[in-house]
Amino acid sequence: MNSIIVTPHDRIFKASLKNIKVAREYFEKYLPEKALKAINLNVLEPCPEIYVNQYLELSESDMVYKTQISGETGYICLAAEHQSTDEVFMPFRMLKYDVAIWQFHKDQNPKSKKLPLIINLVFYSGKKPYQNSTDFKDLLNAPKELVEAFWATPFTLIQAQNIPDDQLLLQKYAGIFMYFMKYIHEPDFLPYLKVVLPLLKAIDEENGVQYIEALNNYALTAGEFSSTEDYVKLLKNALSKTTGEKVMTGAEQLIEIGALKGERTLLKRQLVRRFGSVPSSYLEKVENADADRLLKIGDKIIEATNLDDVFKNYH
Repeated sequence: MNSIIVTPHDRIFKASLKNIKVAREYFEKYLPEKALKAINLNVLEPCPEIYVNQYLELSESDMVYKTQISGETGYICLAAEHQSTDEVFMPFRMLKYDVAIWQFHKDQNPKSKKLPLIINLVFYSGKKPYQNSTDFKDLLNAPKELVEAFWATPFTLIQAQNIPDDQLLLQKYAGIFMYFMKYIHEPDFLPYLKVVLPLLKAIDEENGVQYIEALNNYALTAGEFSSTEDYVKLLKNALSKTTGEKVMTGAEQLIEIGALKGERTLLKRQLVRRFGSVPSSYLEKVENADADRLLKIGDKIIEATNLDDVFKNYH
């Protein structure tokens, strides 16, 4: 965001527009007729700068007003440009203001499912007539028909669950990661891995070891398996020796990390059940313990009469 500009022009503009009587008359005169019919200027109020400036750095002369537009909360963003020539990126500046105002409103109204309408105005007092476009779309360096087709239009939705498996599996590279993500939350990912083994083999033959590693790490980190041994065996047999060894090294490390994570979670639950409230300092000791230490803590939970005894002589 631009640095704060402090000039006599900025000061008088903001001092004037902070006055609600001035602001109402200003908007009554310069807002488009359609906007005036929808806006309730009787409830116009400047937004507290202490809050707004957490989201955007308003220049000394820029103002944001909260109001009602067709009965719903809305905003008017009034910016000023006092330079001798107009700024080509003014539409971009206004867009950044709008995004920041929406974030401000969303944080102030966390339960709301809608964003407010913002009406933008720019006051220009340069010596030369304003030459540049007021439309953000004109800043986009693309054919006009593409800009009209894709800017500020509904986004293209690619929904994995609606794409048939046979279509996904026809895409050797782009389809496989979507297939993984489509089924990663199943209780057992192993059957789905079997389906894509031919694709993984084909990717391996085209030197795609890094991609296979990424898919493998994702499956082991986010998925569930009825047998991790079967998972490792299937993957290793489908891949070349070099790729298999490289991927399996990472797989074994992730499996070990996953097992330790599960053991830590179990020990924390056992501590709470046995002794009630457990200080965070003790929980951190469990979280940082290696496999041998976790085994000792587990034995002491059974034997100890109090929480301190569990972690006695713990280093």
